[in-house]
Amino acid sequence: GEAGAWGPPKLVADRIIAEAERIGAGTVLVSMNRGAMPQEMFLNQIRRFGTEVLPRLQSHPIVRVPLAG
Repeated sequence: GEAGAWGPPKLVADRIIAEAERIGAGTVLVSMNRGAMPQEMFLNQIRRFGTEVLPRLQSHPIVRVPLAG
């Protein structure tokens, strides 16, 4: 899905992990949209994602195997 993942780092990571588990994804592509956000705020959000969310994603193995169609 393309659900937005906003909130505290643990909640963001939990939402991304839950979606990856639901579909059996071993890889997640994250897209960040700056929109009207000031550049420094956007850069801080990227840094925060990299230091507080990404390590949680990297340490979580996806164990569900999707059914072969």
